[in-house]
Amino acid sequence: KSLADEILEGLGIASILHNNPIKVLSGGYKWRVFLAQVLINQPDILLLDEPTNHLDIISIHWLEKFLSNYAGIIILVSHDKRFMDNVATCILDIDFRTITQYKGNFSHFEKAKAEFLLRKEKEILSQQKEIEKKQDFVERFRAKASKARQAQSRLKQIEKIVIQEPIKTTRISPKFSFSVDSLG
Repeated sequence: KSLADEILEGLGIASILHNNPIKVLSGGYKWRVFLAQVLINQPDILLLDEPTNHLDIISIHWLEKFLSNYAGIIILVSHDKRFMDNVATCILDIDFRTITQYKGNFSHFEKAKAEFLLRKEKEILSQQKEIEKKQDFVERFRAKASKARQAQSRLKQIEKIVIQEPIKTTRISPKFSFSVDSLG
């Protein structure tokens, strides 16, 4: 059996249909043929956008196994969390105007991202409490001669603190721009 036959059958296209013209296939089967064409070529870098669309559960399971054994780099965009858990080994999170790499599958990414957000929130709260504490000291002892120097010192400390803004996701309206460098 050829690689083409193996891939087409794995994607749910019965061998009886392999020699039919593509124009007689339904939209879902045409999409499977196009996906098969990409997989057969085995490029070094494979870019897949929602590859599980139009696939049944058996074909998705086959594709998971195929991609798990793929020798090249796979860049994958998918809303199918289970599929991502079974295929992904590294997640690039594009948020907060930066790209953050997380090792592991999608579930690991979700956990790590939630921990990061919680940690950031605690840092901001801690910073706000520190400012409030110093501000309270300044207000209580500013007029008292024996503590005026300390109050002034705390005021300078407050001014030096770089206040972190609460982090807001940029996923709602992400913006991308790519520039092309000329080689000559």
